[in-house]
Amino acid sequence: MIDGVVLSQELVVIVALGLLEDGRKQVLDVASMCPGGSLRCFDGSPALHKAVVEFWPDAVIQGCLVHKERNLHGYLRWRDHGECSRLMKRIRQA
Repeated sequence: MIDGVVLSQELVVIVALGLLEDGRKQVLDVASMCPGGSLRCFDGSPALHKAVVEFWPDAVIQGCLVHKERNLHGYLRWRDHGECSRLMKRIRQA
């Protein structure tokens, strides 16, 4: 799991966590970055999108493809999920 914490308008900390078999979380990596000029990728939350646009109006925004696939499954019949997953995999590999 990866998440970002905005400490100020000039500093964001990205944290990567792993989940252990017993349910505990383990920090895998931590990186600080300057917000300007980087790619923003998130799960499609309207509030998060609004905050990104407010703080970084020139940011390039990419929605999470895993969340997009899950959302698509909600509109499809069960028997079409496999084809959707195969197509989304091709998109991610492109």
